[in-house]
Amino acid sequence: MKERIYEQRAIVRILDAGKLADRDHIENFIINACLSAGLNIILGPISVNYIDDKDDDKSGISAIAIFAESSISVHTWPQKAYGVVDLFSCKEFDVNDLVDVVEFYFSPTDIEVVEVN
Repeated sequence: MKERIYEQRAIVRILDAGKLADRDHIENFIINACLSAGLNIILGPISVNYIDDKDDDKSGISAIAIFAESSISVHTWPQKAYGVVDLFSCKEFDVNDLVDVVEFYFSPTDIEVVEVN
């Protein structure tokens, strides 16, 4: 049987947070989250601002970066002061470091972390 590749995933829900409508800020967050985890960005970050003309609550920013070890994505709903960071890696990383970067960049009142190993 072939040896499995290491996999780690952390989903961080950002509640009651600021700066979720600022694409540059979100892209800088991605860069620093990857640096703090020792991950090597090979594409991005790339972000888009989605505007739903019928329901502003569905509008927000989605951003992603691909790194040698896998990827990170960020999705925000600024009108709800809510965002989600999803980091998947084939290299071990410290989830507490990711949470520290989230807190520094977005100053949320609450964070929920789901880890999948």
